[in-house]
Amino acid sequence: MPEWPLIGCGEFVWCSVFGETLLDGNATLVLRVADWPEDAALLELARFTQVGESTFFLLGEAGLEVRWFSHKQEVPLCGHGALALASVLAPSFDDVDEVEVVNLKGRLALRARAQGPELLLARTPLRELPRTSIDVGIEVEALFDAGRDYLGVVSDVDALARYRPDPLNLAALDKIGCILTAPDGPDGVAFRFFAPRVGILEDRASGSTLPALMEFWRRSKGDSLRFRQCSGASVMLHGAMQGDRVRVSGKVIQVARGTLLRELGTRS
Repeated sequence: MPEWPLIGCGEFVWCSVFGETLLDGNATLVLRVADWPEDAALLELARFTQVGESTFFLLGEAGLEVRWFSHKQEVPLCGHGALALASVLAPSFDDVDEVEVVNLKGRLALRARAQGPELLLARTPLRELPRTSIDVGIEVEALFDAGRDYLGVVSDVDALARYRPDPLNLAALDKIGCILTAPDGPDGVAFRFFAPRVGILEDRASGSTLPALMEFWRRSKGDSLRFRQCSGASVMLHGAMQGDRVRVSGKVIQVARGTLLRELGTRS
C-alpha cells in the first residue's frame, strides 16, 4: 500500500477536470471520510455542492474505496471524479504503479504519471441492437447496449451538435445514460452524454463513457484516440487500449482545499 498524503478526514479538494480553464472543465468535490455515513448524508452534501457529482473516498485497512453522488442519487462510476481523486492522491504514488479501488475491483484503478493522472477502466463489451429499439429523438446509424448506457452512432458531427435532448424521454430509458457519437474529421471522434435519470441532463466531460466509445471506434480509428465532448466547451479527452482495460487521461485543475466544519448528517 502507498503512504497516503496528508489529507485528513473531513478535508476536501475542489477540482475542475478535463478542461483547459476552470469554466471549461467538469467540477467535482473530492472529500475524504473516516467511515461511510448514511447514504442520505452523502446525498445531502452532494445536493448542497451542486457540482454534478461529488466524490467521496475512504482509506481503510482493505485499501481505497470510492463513491459518487449526483444531486439526485448515487452513481456507479464517475470518470472525472475518479481522475480528480487520482490527482489528489498523486503524491502517494511514487513507488506504486497503480492503485485499485477495492469496492470497484476489476473495474477501476488509478495512476499518477509525470504527464498527469490516469484511470484504468475495464473494457465495455457492446451488444448491437436494432436501430429503432429506443427513441432518443435523433436518427442513429447504429445502436448498442453498452452496459450502464446506450451508445448511438450519429451520421455526422453537425447533426450531433444540433441535437436537442428531451429530458423526459431520456429519463424514461431503462439505463442510466445515453452516449451519442459521430466521426469528427478523419482522425477525431465527437460525443455527447446524457443522464437525466441521475439528475444530469448533459454531462460536460464524461471519462466513464470512454470504454464504450473506444470499443466502437477502435475498429476504424485505432487503439489510441482523442475524443471531443461537444457539450458547450469542446472538452478534449484521451483514451487508449491497454490489454483488457482502457486508459483515460486528461487535465485536472485543483481549485481550492478546505475542511468541513460539521459532521456529515448532523442537524444542529
